[in-house]
Amino acid sequence: MDTRKPSSSEEIRGQEIAVKEVETGRAITYRDLDRLGSKVANGLLSIGVKKGDRVILYMRNRIEYLIAERGIAKIGAIRIGLNELLSAEYIKYMIEDSKPRVLITDYELIGGIREI
Repeated sequence: MDTRKPSSSEEIRGQEIAVKEVETGRAITYRDLDRLGSKVANGLLSIGVKKGDRVILYMRNRIEYLIAERGIAKIGAIRIGLNELLSAEYIKYMIEDSKPRVLITDYELIGGIREI
């Protein structure tokens, strides 16, 4: 175990902004992106997702997408990204073709998934 105290440059690096949403101004630091990504990874593992499993992200372009993407990567699962601009027919095809273990979506988009 590494017990050394982080250098000031390491502390600063974790507090740097990783991404900022243009529309809302919301931002997330690298440290929080990693921490929240770990929570997603643990959640996926708890429902049986493992390395190599396919996970569809059907989400809007926002910070939560990046958090989910980070969690998927942490466990070695395969991310399949879809967005709301795609046709229902194409989304249905991707779901049927890729046979994902899990589909993660935004609350606002769940109605579109139910219709498929």
